[in-house]
Amino acid sequence: MSTPRVALIADPERKDAADALTKISAALEKASCLTCTLHPEETLEADVDLAVVVGGDGTILAQGRNLLDRGIPIAGVNVGRLGFLAEFDSDSFVQQIDVILAPDRLIRERMTMEVMVEHNDGQSDPWRSSMNDCVVTSGPPFRMIELSLALGESEGTRLTGDGIIVATPTGSTAYNVS
Repeated sequence: MSTPRVALIADPERKDAADALTKISAALEKASCLTCTLHPEETLEADVDLAVVVGGDGTILAQGRNLLDRGIPIAGVNVGRLGFLAEFDSDSFVQQIDVILAPDRLIRERMTMEVMVEHNDGQSDPWRSSMNDCVVTSGPPFRMIELSLALGESEGTRLTGDGIIVATPTGSTAYNVS
């Protein structure tokens, strides 16, 4: 087995992240991994086998968007509040490191979507990728808007309301139910 190449992505100024980074870095070093450590806003230039993202769900979602086209699996380590998307806290990551680094490790693939908003004037916003949900509203001052929805090449329905939320199974939360 070749030496695993791991990107460790975290904001060390975030509460509890520095301690988690210390534990995880030591465990990766003990497992003979080649690592690089980045802040969340830095671009990953290296070719890696795994990204370990230390943070909350927002950090994991942002890194999922950043790494989507590269097909790099993410192991989430929660130092946030909920941690719905994080599989580990720092202690459980260290305990499970052999399983996490194994060549036959379990990788859950999550549905993603690409969203583009076209305005009445013909202008459009750039395509955006999402693993969670997409919210389209008029923005301040909030008012009723008319929307038409297309999925791929298939035209959908026309809607009038204050907005729309489209969610993947990952983003199927009370927010979109409301």
